Amino acid sequence: MLAAAVVVGLVTGLVVTGLRYLTTDVMWPRLLATHSAPLLFAAPAVGILLSGLLLRYFADRPDVHDAEAYLEAYHHGLTESRVASFVAKVAAATATVGLGGAAGLEGPSLFVGSSLGAVVSDRLSRVGLDRDGRRALLVAGAAAGISAVFKAPLTGLIFALEMPYTDDFAREALIPSMLASVSSYLVAISLLGPEPLFQVDRAYVPTVSSVLLALLLGAFVGLAARLFVASLKAAESLSKRARLTLVARTAIGGVLCGAFGLASYKIFGSPLAIGSGYQLIDAASAARYVGFAAALLFMLRGGAVVATLGSGASGGSFVPLVSMGAIAGSVFQGIAPATGSLFPVVGMAAFLAAANATPIAGAVFVAESTGAAGYVIPGLVAAAAAYVLAGGRTLSEHQRPSRRS
Repeated sequence: MLAAAVVVGLVTGLVVTGLRYLTTDVMWPRLLATHSAPLLFAAPAVGILLSGLLLRYFADRPDVHDAEAYLEAYHHGLTESRVASFVAKVAAATATVGLGGAAGLEGPSLFVGSSLGAVVSDRLSRVGLDRDGRRALLVAGAAAGISAVFKAPLTGLIFALEMPYTDDFAREALIPSMLASVSSYLVAISLLGPEPLFQVDRAYVPTVSSVLLALLLGAFVGLAARLFVASLKAAESLSKRARLTLVARTAIGGVLCGAFGLASYKIFGSPLAIGSGYQLIDAASAARYVGFAAALLFMLRGGAVVATLGSGASGGSFVPLVSMGAIAGSVFQGIAPATGSLFPVVGMAAFLAAANATPIAGAVFVAESTGAAGYVIPGLVAAAAAYVLAGGRTLSEHQRPSRRS
């Protein structure tokens, strides 16, 4: 099983790195380079609609994809049975992310890795692999997917272990997930280089005052995350009550997402509300927008994310969540002025902890994605405060409180 975990990690690393290059380095940058407002409005609308069409006509269980598919497989053993359905869901996510929808590539990366882990575990079950072993390879694949897309092996490991439960861990998968995550990471840095995702002050050293401010920031971001989760749930409920088809929902969501992107382009000179969110995180970390400007960006970004994910389009929520956390930190910076990128970086950890019930993964992510270990301490404090204030309300429908539930 451990050898199989390494193989799953290597293959997942290759696939995810290819998807990342296609969407993040080719498709979306070329659209941005046009500086065409009509195109920047139309691209996400087309991408989200295309995602809906692919899911509706080619995928089994089109309403279950990305992280939700991983959680359903973990808790219920339901995995993709057809190659065509697997390809359709990956292609749908590629369309959403590559054409500017407000979603991240980590969702399909998680799906790719966990699906590969499920395929391998199914083969090994014929020679005696038990249920815990099959689960372990599923989680190992998920860890490899996150590790490769962010070049963050510890984040991949912890996120995959934390995600199935809000108050527990998938403990049986620890060692296989470690091996798969590191294997996937080595593939990613061999092809993309080892540089961290975000450029911030790497010499940051935590102080007592900064940790206390991080606690206040965590409470502030936790409340903002609760508002966001409630908004997304309301959008999903509204679309279900309206009994719209998936294609109709994604058509409406695509237009709304494009509109939010166009508004941000007209106001800020860049479509910061749409896309995965890396540009927004860089802008927040550089303190380009604080106070009222950041609050306006938070609302535009939140609207675009709700329009994308609430429509049922395929795509991940991890980066959208941390991007909203970064800009929420910039809003807080207008209330409690500070220098440097402390608040945006710590805000990322807090928002992810509150909206996904993954407080440890949030703090580890900001350290790995910035290359600055000093952010772990305030990140942990802010994540803890946000996690408590979130009150167990998360985006996922398939998370369970613990393995006893």
